[in-house]
Amino acid sequence: MTNNWKTYAKKICEHDSGIYLELWRDMNKKVSSGKIKPCFGKDFIESNPEKLNMNELEAAFHTGHLIEAGAETTSAALNSLLLALSLFPEASKTAQEELDRVVGPDRPPKFDDQDNLPYIKALVKEGLRWRPPNQYGMHHAVVEDDWYEGMFIPKGSVVMLNWWAIHFNPGVWESPDDFRPERYLDHPLSAATYLNVANPADRDHFAYGAGRRVCPGIHVAERSIFINVARILWAFNISKKTINGKTVEPETLCVPGWLSVPQKFECSITPRSEKHAEVIRKEYEVTDKDI
Repeated sequence: MTNNWKTYAKKICEHDSGIYLELWRDMNKKVSSGKIKPCFGKDFIESNPEKLNMNELEAAFHTGHLIEAGAETTSAALNSLLLALSLFPEASKTAQEELDRVVGPDRPPKFDDQDNLPYIKALVKEGLRWRPPNQYGMHHAVVEDDWYEGMFIPKGSVVMLNWWAIHFNPGVWESPDDFRPERYLDHPLSAATYLNVANPADRDHFAYGAGRRVCPGIHVAERSIFINVARILWAFNISKKTINGKTVEPETLCVPGWLSVPQKFECSITPRSEKHAEVIRKEYEVTDKDI
């Protein structure tokens, strides 16, 4: 059994190494030729990773993990939010009323709108509570013998932060299975700000972890999820799908694994109006040119 997982892990490492090295070498060529737009990779190469005693493979993984770490978790969070919006239409309605009032139909939301969209911000927080992208947090190894509330934890033990149990504690959250963004209307600050509160009970949620090993991409992740959710709800109506006059109830279970990813589910996504559709097409044309 031990050999099996080690062999599998080695194959994964070789596979990822090939991908990241190819991207790294291609980026180096573009930096050398001056044919690259400003980005983290460009700045990292120009900072000379060798000064940090990093070899080529380590440097490639350093930049490659930016893609891997943020892509899956953000995607999982957005899929879970789409599921929630399908199951709880009242949340979509309230969010769209706020968007119509603050943004209007002539343009999509921008980052500058964030402070004026408290319900959207609350909706994002509730999504991360309702379906945290990582159910049990990153595994940590205890470096020395320890005690916690009368329980002995020997050195080398693996400790996990059970976000799922924390987020669904009925003693803290009324009807925790329900998706209720209004829970967070009294938590207007960023998740990064609530990481530093003295009392853990004052945290908004634990989806980004706790202690010294919190998600290093918390600022990017929260802003990314916010702008995606705001624009999706501004542009589209999301509801349960109807086939032959019958409503299809979405599957609410998650796929097995480390990430909390919803199983494949059916839902209806349609433009809110022809005006919204027109703006979407124009935005696509602009983005397509930039890319």
